Amino acid sequence: MNYLKELRYAYNASTQSMYVAGAKGAMYALAAFPMPLPEATPEDAGKRVFSMADDTFDYSKAYNYLKACVVRDLETRMGPARVDTFCYRLQALAKFYEHIYGRLVVDPIALRDELRAWSATKTITLADRQWSDEQRQALDAIEQGIGISDENVLRQSSQRLFISGEPGAGKSEMLIHAAAKAAVAGLYVLILCPTGALVHAYRDRLPETPHIVVETIHSGMAIYRTYDTVVEYAPPTRLRRYDLILIDEASQIEDKVATMVFVAIGELPQKPFVGVAADFQQLNPITGGSTIRKICSTMPHVHLKTIFRTNDPELLDFLREARIKQPQKETIQRFFAGRMLSGTMKEAVAFGLSKAREQGKLFSWLCVTNKGADNINQAALSLLGVSEDQLSRGFRGDPKVHSGAIYITEGLCIRLTRNLDKERGFVNGAIGVVTKVLDQDGDRAIFTLKLTTGAMVLVHPVRSGDTVHLPCAYGYATTIRRSQGATLDMGCLYFDHSYPPERGYGYVGGSRFRSKVGIHHFGKVRRTDWLPVGQGDPMEQTARGPDSIASDTEYDEDLRELEENYEASSEEEKELDYERGYTNIDKDNDYENSSADSMDEDEEEEARAPLLSEEVVDHMRSPDFGGLL
Repeated sequence: MNYLKELRYAYNASTQSMYVAGAKGAMYALAAFPMPLPEATPEDAGKRVFSMADDTFDYSKAYNYLKACVVRDLETRMGPARVDTFCYRLQALAKFYEHIYGRLVVDPIALRDELRAWSATKTITLADRQWSDEQRQALDAIEQGIGISDENVLRQSSQRLFISGEPGAGKSEMLIHAAAKAAVAGLYVLILCPTGALVHAYRDRLPETPHIVVETIHSGMAIYRTYDTVVEYAPPTRLRRYDLILIDEASQIEDKVATMVFVAIGELPQKPFVGVAADFQQLNPITGGSTIRKICSTMPHVHLKTIFRTNDPELLDFLREARIKQPQKETIQRFFAGRMLSGTMKEAVAFGLSKAREQGKLFSWLCVTNKGADNINQAALSLLGVSEDQLSRGFRGDPKVHSGAIYITEGLCIRLTRNLDKERGFVNGAIGVVTKVLDQDGDRAIFTLKLTTGAMVLVHPVRSGDTVHLPCAYGYATTIRRSQGATLDMGCLYFDHSYPPERGYGYVGGSRFRSKVGIHHFGKVRRTDWLPVGQGDPMEQTARGPDSIASDTEYDEDLRELEENYEASSEEEKELDYERGYTNIDKDNDYENSSADSMDEDEEEEARAPLLSEEVVDHMRSPDFGGLL
């Protein structure tokens, strides 16, 4: 845009021809430009090439010209969805530059402060830590593994380490220091994470160095959804450069992905050391989860016992019980005494908004279902003065999270839902506050967002398939599943499903918080919401009793009617059912029992196919793979 802004028409009287003058005396023939420029006559000499009637720079004309130049080239390399998203990005940048130059004229001092927020950088130094005995044991094992230079010793070493521990036990912190130390020694490190939010959290903590790469598992291992079977997967050759591979939050890795990752690692000629951190008492991935557990069971194991996230003894005692054993109803009530929100949902949400304003921190609602999170978000919008009419004029939110229309106004809390710029922090799960609405009408919505990390991002529509939408949802509430890996100061648990959720929901939701005083509860207290991950105890209560089924509010009755009439009729709805923590599909046989009438022929073939091919099964039985099967 800056380049286009400098261009002005000029007239050569001797040749009687028009040309374009640029910055610093540069001169260009009209034919030198990739696309025809706006028509001009000798009377236009001295005027901007892209201008309004008063010769001020026309950002819209410049954007359309730039778009025309780029799209023609992009269409030969990319699909239509990516081309359209790029065009939306250009449009957003044009609006952003228009805003910046407008501020430059009106309030240059305020503009300076605004630009400082966009260009803010962090100086990262890793201070020495007082490690627990178990952390020191794991760090020593990694250091010894990456320090082996004898080929015979390397061949006999497993070069694997499984690190387990409760949330807040310092698994990620330990991996950060292990990676940094290896990089200082000149080794190359790859850190793989299941989510973009975790990638950003690592990048935000690690010093800048070309020796450390942090990526999502799908991106780092080049795993795409188009791979129908494991044998079609070809791992990237860049994996051969890494001496140390660290995988965090591995309990979230689906079976097929876990197999692809470890088959690829097992075939690497340099035999890198692999550290895997996981807590298998948290929620399993939506599909499977047993493969990564089996893989970890073959590795040397270090369990971290000391909790660093919180020093609140009451919270620690409650979570340690809920982690392995279903707590009694009286125990749950005693833990939440004084922090159980009563009254209507709107009153409870109003309490949370008040606490957020009072303490200057986000009050996060954690629900079981997308529907529950949407109801909380709608209640918050109503309390903040966003009308039904405004919502009806909003832009479409992300269909991936079943978000409805989004009306943008300054001060609203927004949660990003796509990984578009992991360096800056534009990642799925990041939360921020709208600082400036640059454009909003029926065709588009463009705004700036200040994340809780302090980073600024530019939000604009994207295209996924045939759908154009904003890559975000409202951020006052999310699901417990999506909150895995987060650390929260305060918020509320809302078990909104009419059926008991999947095992682990209560424990995972509760373990997100730093202290007992910061965690609240809304709705009925039910033991069935606190079933731990595992096979279960014969004495557990797995079905809700009459007291739990009885409803106190009209909303509960409406929700129960919705759930009782609920029947998944598409693959998207089935995924939502898993998100809710409930399904009437037999998970051990879900390929066989899933509804085929919602699939195309290729999907039906995949549903009938075994998850792993015979070649992969044979490879996993081999000694090179640790005899996993």
